[in-house]
Amino acid sequence: MKIKRTWVLLKVIFGKDGMQEERVLEILNLYTEFFKEMGIKPSQYPLDIMSDTKEKCLSHCYSMIPEMKIFLAEGKREKTFRWLGFIQGVLWSYKIYSIMGLMIHNRPVKK
Repeated sequence: MKIKRTWVLLKVIFGKDGMQEERVLEILNLYTEFFKEMGIKPSQYPLDIMSDTKEKCLSHCYSMIPEMKIFLAEGKREKTFRWLGFIQGVLWSYKIYSIMGLMIHNRPVKK
């Protein structure tokens, strides 16, 4: 039952169509600024090798952002959301943002 209640809550927060593309772009811009401020340079990491440093992981996440913007423009929302979840998982696992902080990022901004 908890899953069903969570799904209903998400529908209320994001609407029946999920998170709006405008909000996703805002989140991607937020993370772009974060990576820049941290001095991280975007660089794709080999897909068949485990990352050995925090910097390489964050660099790979940064390199994903331009592709995600293209996915959104092409209407590939599900792929964009999967990639966003990956980036947010990395940010949480390296103790950069808490789960609550990431949830706040994903909420629509009240205007």
